[in-house]
Amino acid sequence: MVLSPDDFLIRSDGTYDWTPHRVVSAWRETLDRVKGLLEGSRYSTLVLLCGIPATGKSTWLRNHRDTSFLYVDATFTTRASRAPLVSLAASLGKPIDLVFIDTPFEECSRRNLLRPEDRQVPPEKMVKFKTDLEVEPPLIEEGFRSIIVVTPS
Repeated sequence: MVLSPDDFLIRSDGTYDWTPHRVVSAWRETLDRVKGLLEGSRYSTLVLLCGIPATGKSTWLRNHRDTSFLYVDATFTTRASRAPLVSLAASLGKPIDLVFIDTPFEECSRRNLLRPEDRQVPPEKMVKFKTDLEVEPPLIEEGFRSIIVVTPS
């Protein structure tokens, strides 16, 4: 199964409605869902998909999904964004892995402009995501069992 905070930002008419308040709510809902799903015995591992917007996380996932894993698809560009899920997995005794999709920034920026207008990330936010990830790359020491770096060709 795949969860994404973005799933909770899409209105019933299909439009993407991003506001700071809705993002906080979407993350709370995501964490609650992850907790409930991990408490059951169906999912053996939690996997975070990490990378700046339009890096190809969702595309990679379509081709590499393991049905015994629970995936969370988000940017996870800071330790603070990763920490709640690392902590949750540890508290439930579940291993947590991270897949970092490392696509060149220029390609991500190009892909971002091809998205529907309501899904495009402003250029200054794209730069912030990139900078955050450069400053705080995911590390095993955060509590991950493994970190897999994927460089799309």
